[in-house]
Amino acid sequence: MNAVADARFWDRAVRRVSRRIHSGWWLDGWLAALIPTSLLAALVVLVVRWRWESAMRWMPWTLGGLLLVTMAVAWWRMRRQAEPMEATRVRLEDALGLHAALSAAQAGAAPWPEAREPLPMPVVFRPQRPLAMALVGLLLVGAAWWVPVSRYVPPELRTIEKPAALREVEQWIDQVKEEDAVAEESAEEVEKEMQELLQRPATDWYEHAALEAADQLREMTAQDLEQLSQNLAAAEQASSALAQGHGLPNGLKESLAQKLADASRQLQNGGMKPSQDLTNALRQLDPSSLKGMSQQELQKLSDQLKKNSKALQEALKNSPNLKLCDCAGDKPGKGKAYGQGGPTRGPGEVPLSMEEDVTDLGTQRKEKLDGQLDLQRLAAADTVQVTDAAPQVDAAADHSPQAGGALRSAGDGGSSAWQDELVPTEREILKRYFR
Repeated sequence: MNAVADARFWDRAVRRVSRRIHSGWWLDGWLAALIPTSLLAALVVLVVRWRWESAMRWMPWTLGGLLLVTMAVAWWRMRRQAEPMEATRVRLEDALGLHAALSAAQAGAAPWPEAREPLPMPVVFRPQRPLAMALVGLLLVGAAWWVPVSRYVPPELRTIEKPAALREVEQWIDQVKEEDAVAEESAEEVEKEMQELLQRPATDWYEHAALEAADQLREMTAQDLEQLSQNLAAAEQASSALAQGHGLPNGLKESLAQKLADASRQLQNGGMKPSQDLTNALRQLDPSSLKGMSQQELQKLSDQLKKNSKALQEALKNSPNLKLCDCAGDKPGKGKAYGQGGPTRGPGEVPLSMEEDVTDLGTQRKEKLDGQLDLQRLAAADTVQVTDAAPQVDAAADHSPQAGGALRSAGDGGSSAWQDELVPTEREILKRYFR
C-alpha cells in the first residue's frame, strides 16, 4: 500500500475515534437530562388528559419535539468541550503503541505507518446504561398515558340568592311602584334599607343577625302597607259619606270631617305614603278646611282615595300574607271599618242593644273532680287528705296563767347540751384543749 493510501487510512481512523468519543459525551449529557425530561413529559400528559382531552391528538408530536430539543441542547453543550483532532490522534497512538508515529507523519517528519486491518478502537461503546435510562423514561411517559384519570369538570358558578324576606319586600316595592300606589320617596327609603343589608358580603347574608334584620324590615314594611290600606279605606269612607250626606246632622258631619282629617294625617305621617298627587291633596285637609269643601270636591277626593286603594290592592293581590282592607265604598255589605251605615256602605255602627234575657256565662256551675289518689306517685309535701275537726283540749293539763319568760323547769346542772350549738371546727378546737 502506498503512502497516500496509508495517510487516508489513518485519517479516517482518527476521525472515527473522534466521532465515538464525541457521541459518548453527547449521550452522557443527554441521559443526564432524560429522566427529568421524562418526568416533565409525564406530568404534561396527565394534565392534558385531565383538563384538555381533545388536545391529546397533538401529544405525540409535542413529546417528539421535546425529545429533539433535549438532544439538540445536549449536542450543543458537547460541542463546547469537543476534543481536538490532535488529542484524538495522540489517544490512538497511545492505544496502538505507535509512539507518536502518526503525529510525526502528520507533521511530515516521518512516513505514515502501514495500515492495520482490522484496526482495534481505543473507545468501546457499551449500550446497557443508555438503554436502561431510555426504558425508564419511556415507562414514565407510558404510565402517564394509560393510567386512569378523571375528567376535569369546570366548577359551576354559585349564585347566592337574597334572603326570602328581602326578596318578598323587593317584590312588594316593585309592584306598588309599577301601580303608582305609594309615594316615590317611601319606596326609595325601603330600597335604601335593603341596599344597606345587601352591601354586606354575600356569604354573610344568611347569618343570624342579617336574617333577623331582613325579617324585621319585612315586618315593618308589611305593617306600613297594611296601615296605608286601612287609612285609605277610612279616609275614603269618610269622604264618600260627606259627599253623599245631604241631610246629615251637623254633629255627624263634624265627626266625619274629624275622621277624614285624622286619616289624612296618618296617611301623611305613615311609613308608607300614598301616591304623590294624593299626598299633595291631603296636605291641605284639616277640620276647618273640610267645612268649606263642596260635595264635588269631596267626591273628587273620595275618587282619588278609592283609586289609590284599588291600585294598592291590585299591586299586592299576589301577596296573601298582607292583610289589606277591602272596604271600598262601591262594594255593598263589604265594609270592615265601622262608620256611618247606608244602603251602599256596610253594617254601619257597632250594634249595641239591650236584651231581656240575662246572658248565662256558666259562672255558677260547679264541677266535681273525681280522681284516684296514687300513693306511689306522692312527693314530699304533697297533701294527702284535709279533714275538718274541732281541736282536742287536754282537760287535765295546767291552764293557769303563766308569767312570760319564766322557766318551766330548773336546770339539770352540768349538762353538755350547749355543745350542740358549735360547728364541727369549733368542736375540734375544744377537744384539743379540754380532753
